[in-house]
Amino acid sequence: MRHTLFAVLTSLFLAPAARAEAPTILTDIAPVQSLAAQVMEGIGTPELLISGGGDPHHVQLRPSQARGLSRADLVIWVGPSLTPWLGESLDSLRGNKPVLTLSEADGLTHRAAMFGDDHDHAHDDDHGDEADDPHFWLDHGNAKVWLGAIAEALAEADPANSALYRANATAAATRLDATVTEAAAILAAAGSRRIVVSHDGWAHFAAAFDVSVVGAISEGDAAAPGAARLSELREMIVGHGADCLFTEVQQPGDFADTLAEGTGIGRGTLDPTGASLGAGPDLYPALILANARAIAGCR
Repeated sequence: MRHTLFAVLTSLFLAPAARAEAPTILTDIAPVQSLAAQVMEGIGTPELLISGGGDPHHVQLRPSQARGLSRADLVIWVGPSLTPWLGESLDSLRGNKPVLTLSEADGLTHRAAMFGDDHDHAHDDDHGDEADDPHFWLDHGNAKVWLGAIAEALAEADPANSALYRANATAAATRLDATVTEAAAILAAAGSRRIVVSHDGWAHFAAAFDVSVVGAISEGDAAAPGAARLSELREMIVGHGADCLFTEVQQPGDFADTLAEGTGIGRGTLDPTGASLGAGPDLYPALILANARAIAGCR
């Protein structure tokens, strides 16, 4: 409440210098839109290219979406490791208009997929590589880096409101610290869980919250598991090497149902992009808490 009041008071003091019309900002996915909305509080609302229920990895652009990419004052996206199809569209539709690629933000933590050939690799770098787990936002530390990067990009696009963007980013980072403390407490109270996830996209969350992810049904968002992988996971589950098996809101649970049949393993549902949540500034903190509660509540 104090931070919201601070942002409101700041906007009142800065209002005379602010431009009458907010810049048009287009974001790729709901978690990014949520972070940008927090930075733009009191100025405007960023638009969302891919709805919360959409799969960011595979999208056929509609004409209205293409027009949005073309006309926006600034496009903010995670990067080609998450949405490779979007990079080509940005090149053809944006011209010289600014684009903020969050996967290239200074200070971002890159982590390799957990079950690839180099699954122990983690590094702080300006650029990732093809081994990166592209779900950077599931590490709240990365989200705080992005808040700062978004504020600076907005300040450049809209200098009249630069002070407010930066103040909002600082307030949002402080609020996020409280969310993280709550999520960590939820997980700590539940005790250790060895979990199997639907796809290998949880390296950032696992590292940020010390969650033990012991397996993934699919190597990537679009990869179907092979027979050998399913057999290995089934043996792990039957041998009590895992406590919980998770599907995801956006993905079918057929393989998980087969793996779990007759084992008594705990089941749950995770939501990496906020598909079950309403878009807006509250989505990102709600996303972190919802996944922490899902893991803690698995029985």
